[in-house]
Amino acid sequence: MRSPVLSAFALVPLAYGLIAAAPPVDGPVDTLPQGRYHCSLPGDAGGKARVPVPALDFTIGNSSSYRTEDGSGVYLLRGKSLQFTRGPLKGKTFERTGENTVTLRNGGSEAGDLRCVRSNAR
Repeated sequence: MRSPVLSAFALVPLAYGLIAAAPPVDGPVDTLPQGRYHCSLPGDAGGKARVPVPALDFTIGNSSSYRTEDGSGVYLLRGKSLQFTRGPLKGKTFERTGENTVTLRNGGSEAGDLRCVRSNAR
């Protein structure tokens, strides 16, 4: 018969391996300044400097909440990493590139061309 104590100790290396495999934390939890964020892509030399993308505009509210024209949700800001965790923008990841600016990440960890800038306080 196996000892329950030995069985418990056998799980310690497994648990340690799972903890070691966890992704690194990007930094302390924080919130974005409240207000409306307008999103745009870069333009070109022959036209506008920025091309608006209103479908991705959002407004930051209290307690890590946001809203869009399609509904509301929650986000998580850790260090410079902004992750929309619930609501219409769920799954979108941005990088905080300034006090009032976030940039959409392209697939992995690199920042893309879409930029959202806070235009005013709530």
